[in-house]
Amino acid sequence: MGSGKTTAARYFERQFGIPVFYADDEAKKLYDLPEVRRAIENTVGKDVYDANGKPDFRLIASRIFKDEQMLRRVENILHPKVKEAFAKWKSGQCMPYVILENAILFETGMDALCDAVLFIKAGEQERIERIQKRDGFSEQAVRDRLKYQNRIIPDREKIKFIVENSGNVKDLYSELNKIHWIILNK
Repeated sequence: MGSGKTTAARYFERQFGIPVFYADDEAKKLYDLPEVRRAIENTVGKDVYDANGKPDFRLIASRIFKDEQMLRRVENILHPKVKEAFAKWKSGQCMPYVILENAILFETGMDALCDAVLFIKAGEQERIERIQKRDGFSEQAVRDRLKYQNRIIPDREKIKFIVENSGNVKDLYSELNKIHWIILNK
């Protein structure tokens, strides 16, 4: 979170036409399914949906990132459906490779669906500042989410590419260009 993975994914999409599956966007769509809504309301509270039936993601996050058991229950509701949606989406693609953009790739076990992992990293304070600027969260809210994301040690064997994203965006794009050509020439 805040490292630049979405920026990288969008670059692959725009620059090379590589299809990207955005796991977080897919998870948010799932909240509209009647069975997911019922399960979320039973787990997090009926008040997390407004009068129009739209989920209040800030309220949901404020609750689940403070209650490990609640977080696990929400994960068990959403993650299998996101995995299923990715597998279906991936089977319909015909490019040399596809990208799964996912902030919690290892935590969800979705790394098992990948041949290689591109790990975008940045310093913690830089990430916190980016997230606060982008989402308007308090520093503590950001730290709560980052703590969750850092609880699983990734399978280093899967990580084929590591990009340090503490410079400017042109440096990031330069590294991504190299990775694209490496993948195509394997």
